[in-house]
Amino acid sequence: MGSFSDRLVESFAGTHDLIGGQIWGFYNSQGNTTQKTETEKLRAEITTAVAISLAVPFAMADLMPSDLLQ
Repeated sequence: MGSFSDRLVESFAGTHDLIGGQIWGFYNSQGNTTQKTETEKLRAEITTAVAISLAVPFAMADLMPSDLLQ
């Protein structure tokens, strides 16, 4: 089991990657970032920032112990 900071980063990873890049085509078929124009870079930065806040509920659900709400 990793440190708390490692678990925190990993809890955001899947949802953030989906919302922040995969949906918009910012990753290629191998999962690496694609070459972007300056406009696409700006869009990617904005999308990434928004994706972090949208991923919070999913990340918290991943971090909380399953018996916390019982």
